[in-house]
Amino acid sequence: NYVREFVIDGLESLESVKIGVSCFRIDEEERDDGICRITNCPNLIELEIGGYSFEDFKSFELSNLNSIQSIEFGNQCFQHVREFVIDGLDSLESVKIGEGCFRIDGWRRDDGVCRITNCPNLRQLEIGDRSFYDFKSFKLSNVNSLQSIKFGGSCFYYADFSLKGE
Repeated sequence: NYVREFVIDGLESLESVKIGVSCFRIDEEERDDGICRITNCPNLIELEIGGYSFEDFKSFELSNLNSIQSIEFGNQCFQHVREFVIDGLDSLESVKIGEGCFRIDGWRRDDGVCRITNCPNLRQLEIGDRSFYDFKSFKLSNVNSLQSIKFGGSCFYYADFSLKGE
């Protein structure tokens, strides 16, 4: 419960990461710390994070994951992360984000960026109710294989919205 840095880096044989419910959190209050980073794992195929995990973390980063096909978040994950970027994940096919993820209630409605770009095999994007509620912008581009988008209620309530092909 008191981990403030979660890093997986350079595990070449790793194929799957599954994290259970209510992991890696201290409390629901906003904090200035907490980093979750998964990078340089060329054979990672799936990432699954259970509900209420990393709830009070400030930073989330995925990079150099050339084989990742699916990313799934349970409800209420990463509530204090203000930037969600997925870029250049060539094998990514599915992103599912549960209810109430990546948001802060109240006064902070002037920032927050969600950007999913350059994922040529992304076919499915599903975002649960009230996720990204307070975010300022949403950009989806160069995801030309996208077949299904599902947004729950009150997602991107304050956001400028951009969906673009190549």
